[in-house]
Amino acid sequence: MKNRGMIIVVIFAIVGHSIINYKYLSFRYEDYSSAFFLLGIPGETEYTLFIFWYFVFVSISFYFSGEVSELLSGYGKYVIIRNYHKGKWISRRYLLALLRLTIFPLILMLVAFIVSVLSSEEMENYYLTTEIIISFVIYCLVYCNLIFLQLYLEMFITPQIALLIVNIYVIVSVLLGGLIIKFEKGMFLMPILIPNISMSLRRDYIYLTDSISICYLLLIGLTIFFLSYRKFTTKDIL
Repeated sequence: MKNRGMIIVVIFAIVGHSIINYKYLSFRYEDYSSAFFLLGIPGETEYTLFIFWYFVFVSISFYFSGEVSELLSGYGKYVIIRNYHKGKWISRRYLLALLRLTIFPLILMLVAFIVSVLSSEEMENYYLTTEIIISFVIYCLVYCNLIFLQLYLEMFITPQIALLIVNIYVIVSVLLGGLIIKFEKGMFLMPILIPNISMSLRRDYIYLTDSISICYLLLIGLTIFFLSYRKFTTKDIL
């Protein structure tokens, strides 16, 4: 029931985000067709865009909250003991999370397309380019890294605190990234402010090519998964 309710919240956030993105970005960045959500937030933070961008992330973050910890309490831990090898179980949880974290951006792209079609009669403006596809892959990888981190933290602390830590990191990263770009100081910090990597409008300031960004994000994601796997397989769940 919790997941059903949160899916509705995620869809609501996606629709709001798509409408605001189209209103603020469509006339500025026609090269991105209807995939304006991949642009993210301009270098100098525009707070309306930031609020709706963050609304999507925080709703997805709440959707995954307790994904690991709640299944390790009560009856859930006995199901794991009787039916799963612990390594197989945690691998399956992360794989399912990866699949859902790909589906949500696909829904976002579909809703953004529908909003654009309903708002414009020029159908020839809607197309996929290599840049859009690469930006979409980077966007998905950033979300995977952030949610994987949240799931990993749940092995040490409560889901509420894990969610709070990740969301504070996301907010600080985006706002600090905007200040760094505005004042052109501390650019060396940008690669560790991972949420900014998901935004095409900010990647140019991070001095990472698209291919390096993908490799960098894959390395982080695999590291988090390895740490999660190691922690979970050595954890006493009784």
